[in-house]
Amino acid sequence: MTMPRVLIQSPIVPNIHTMIDTTPLPPRQTGLQPAPRATVRTPTDVAPPPVGNLPEAATGVDEEAPPDGLQRMSLVQDFGEQPASQVPTLKEDIISYRLDCLSDEVERLRLLLKNLQNVFEDSTIERVKNLRTDLMTKAGNTERRLGGEIAALKTRIDNEHLDLQQRTHDKFVSMESHVTHRVQKVLDDMHKRFLADVEAQVAAALQTFQEELKVYAAANQERFNQIIQMLLDGRGQATV
Repeated sequence: MTMPRVLIQSPIVPNIHTMIDTTPLPPRQTGLQPAPRATVRTPTDVAPPPVGNLPEAATGVDEEAPPDGLQRMSLVQDFGEQPASQVPTLKEDIISYRLDCLSDEVERLRLLLKNLQNVFEDSTIERVKNLRTDLMTKAGNTERRLGGEIAALKTRIDNEHLDLQQRTHDKFVSMESHVTHRVQKVLDDMHKRFLADVEAQVAAALQTFQEELKVYAAANQERFNQIIQMLLDGRGQATV
């Protein structure tokens, strides 16, 4: 025989379902089980007592309860002539039945709570395992992604370093060429000015030397003429 089952979703852990048996437990057997009641006819001259001591909502019985008089007559018919203290009343039967139902309901709720606790523990363990697996997967993905980014960054740094070296070398070569050209130009200008100054100084010294030579030649010519004249006059030997 197939037991009725209900699919229950955990309110704490989502996406966790379990099948819980909801078959009602059979009521506990009490020591006193009345036999099937016989049909009892009520005398026409005796009116049944009014009903209203125990309402239906309080008793928990679905069918309408018979009057107290009929119930007591039925009990007498079922159990025979017994003292009034030993004959169970309708109220005692209802209370006993209610206690049995409550006990069964408590037992069912206890089993349901235990099943839910087991489901929650199993789902928690499964969720922890899934979370650990997810974290390990994310950690691996993050590690691989960071490794790729670090490799790409290292390659970029190396390329930029080489590019910087090349640009620095080109800039240095260009600056060296520019400085060499400027220095050469300055040297050429200085050489030209030096040559001009030297030429001017040489020209001035040559002119001065020529003038001095002319003066010396004139003086020597006058002295030479005097010597010649002295020789001619015979006035003695000239002293040079």
